Amino acid sequence: MRRVVLPLLGLSLVLAVWTALSQTVATDLPSPARTWQESRRYVLEPFFKDGEMNQGIGRLAFYSCRWGS
Repeated sequence: MRRVVLPLLGLSLVLAVWTALSQTVATDLPSPARTWQESRRYVLEPFFKDGEMNQGIGRLAFYSCRWGS
């Protein structure tokens, strides 16, 4: 039980602080919700390719790990 509850509490605390900071102190900092909206496709579809400058994170990681390229 502790292995699940404590990490969830820590994550909740980080998200709460991030949200509070993005709404008060650093208004140019995107909120967690906005960050998820903007990056959702890169996480959920890691190997997509819509051109050279718009690729999923899995594809970019694969390219960076290739030897001899």
